[in-house]
Amino acid sequence: MERRKHSRFECGGDARLSPVGAEPLTEWKAAVHDLSRQGISLAAERRFEPSSLLLVRWQPEGEADAQFLISRVARVTPQRNHRWLLGCVFLRKLTLDELARLMLAMRTNKRFTVRPSPPIVRKGSDEERAAQKGQIKRVIAALRSRN
Repeated sequence: MERRKHSRFECGGDARLSPVGAEPLTEWKAAVHDLSRQGISLAAERRFEPSSLLLVRWQPEGEADAQFLISRVARVTPQRNHRWLLGCVFLRKLTLDELARLMLAMRTNKRFTVRPSPPIVRKGSDEERAAQKGQIKRVIAALRSRN
């Protein structure tokens, strides 16, 4: 049974992972799999232990500023091609505005795709999830109108 409280949004793009407290310039490549207000899922080249703290540097192409997200590894699942799927929880939950900005940056970049996640059972009611998705859409629309 799925226990996630916040809706996930499948997305793509490259990220760099650095363990918090590691030597400077120590980082590994990862691909962003999905994103929610509470966390991020990454396909990484390196296995990190659960409860490890990671600094995720994610910079969509064409964007001037990289996004730095501090997260804690919650789940590690082996994948094909010697990769690892890392389920990470943010130390500070994203605001709807921050999530909408990230999604807007991904949508304006042709290299990134945002697809709705497959339907799964989640905590919270259908009304709560619909309201959250509606809020995100309104914030994205407001950001677009400013630009």
